[in-house]
Order: sequence, then structure tokens, then C-alpha cells
Amino acid sequence: MEKYKPSNRFKLKDLITITITLLPAALIIALITNFITDLIGFSLIIIMPIAQVYLIIILINKVITNRPIRSPIIMGLIGLTIGLILYLTPHVILYEQIKTIIIDEAIIEYNLTNNNLSSDLMRDVVGQFIDFNAIDYFILRTEIGTSVGRVGRSNSNWGAFGFIITEIIDIVILILVPLLTLHGIAKKPFSEKKKQWHKNILPMLVKPDDLTQLSEELKNNPDTKKLKSTINKGVYLDKKEKSSVIQLMGIDDEYSLKINDDYYLLNKKEGQTIEKEITKEYKKIIKSTKEKQTN
Repeated sequence: MEKYKPSNRFKLKDLITITITLLPAALIIALITNFITDLIGFSLIIIMPIAQVYLIIILINKVITNRPIRSPIIMGLIGLTIGLILYLTPHVILYEQIKTIIIDEAIIEYNLTNNNLSSDLMRDVVGQFIDFNAIDYFILRTEIGTSVGRVGRSNSNWGAFGFIITEIIDIVILILVPLLTLHGIAKKPFSEKKKQWHKNILPMLVKPDDLTQLSEELKNNPDTKKLKSTINKGVYLDKKEKSSVIQLMGIDDEYSLKINDDYYLLNKKEGQTIEKEITKEYKKIIKSTKEKQTN
């Protein structure tokens, strides 16, 4: 058993295909959702960001499947770029709209109309002297606040608090989720023989006391102590028992074991042994669950 490390291999054509597919798709999704938000006149907190990420993840799964980029860093950068496109696009659009309004007001206030210049050219000229940057934009947005719904015939505005909350939600969902999703895909074990990612074989919930066989398989591994510590640390799945969530993965006769965020490659015998132990434990859990439901 050995710890899996991504090979960082990829084909340039696959990287190009993924980039020119996902980045424009993210821009299109951002433009559509921005149009819908403008149309309804208020922000759909959580719902809209989740919808955007849901669509982009569906597309990611379709595009990535046959184009393995085994580099978490590269995939993470693509995910970060997708997230920034989703997050920044509506801000860029609104920034330009606000700046245009400021320029138009300046032209009217200072009577800067010129028959020899078109309105667009006049805006460009005046715009050179308008000091309105990204910081000014976000300060103004904070002052304006965020409309989050309708109360009667008017929008409900949460003010600065609403704007800050929606921005935090958008950053977490729109930027971090694509980044972590693509980074996580690239970290998964990849079969160079089958040219496919390892798939989930069985989910397993393991109590530390039931890890005798697994520990036996790991006894000659230099990372045994670390592995046992990681397994035994686990997570609280209920109030009475402390358990670890460990997942067996693989494809055909190739096996791997996911423990928290780490992956370990198993030989065929190790994989079959652990699969047997997982199945036995899984049956116990199903039986115990049914008994609790009956009682």
C-alpha cells in the first residue's frame, strides 16, 4: 500500500479543450443569471449562486471525464478562473453601468455637450477625467445595499449588511466550489492502464475497533502510524459513537482507499480484503439501522 500522488500528466489538447469549453460556459452562465437578476429586480441569495455552480459542475463532469488532467494545481487554477468569471461578471457589468451614469450626469451638470462629437465619444473623453475605480464601486454598493426580495410592491433592502452577506455567500459558492471541485478531481487516483479515474466502489463507515484487518494490511507501511491516527481520529457521525468515513475506490482489479483527503493505492489482494471487511461492516450498519427503525 502506498500513498497516491497525482502524476501531473496531461495532454495539451485536453487542457485547451477544457479551457475553451469551461471558461466561455462560465461567462455565458454568469451573463444569463445577471440578466435574470436584473429582470426580477432583486438578488436571489444562495439560490442563484447554487444554480450557477450546479450547471458548471454538470458541464465539468461531462468535459473532464475523457480528458484527464492529473495536475491539481492546473485544475485548481481553472476552477479559480471559472469562479472569478462567475463572481466578477455581474460586478463588471454594474460597474460600467454606474460609471456611464456618473459620466452622463457630469456632461449634463457641466454642459459639456459638443455638436462635433458623438455622445459615445463625448463619454470617452469625459470618462478620462472621472475618478471612479473598483474601490469606489464597492463602497457605493455597500451604501446602496442589496435588494433581496419583495415586500408588498417594493423591494426589501438589507442595506450594507445584506451586501456584505451576499458577497461572502457568492465568494464561497461561486469561487471556492469550482476551485475545490476541479482540484479534488485531479487528486483522485487515475488508472494509466484503463485511462479512467478510479470510481467509488463502496462507501464505508468504520469504527476504530473494527479496523483489525485493515491495520494488519498496513503493518509494513511506513505511514502506518499516521494512517491509524487519521482513521482513529475520524468524525462524529452520531452522539454515541466516534467513526471514520473511509471510501474504497477502484476500477476492475485496481484499488485505492480514500482516508479524509488522502488516497492510497492498494494491490489486488489488499483491495479485495478491505472490500470484504467494508461489506461486512456495511451489513452491520444496515442491520443496526433497521433494528433502530423497528424499535
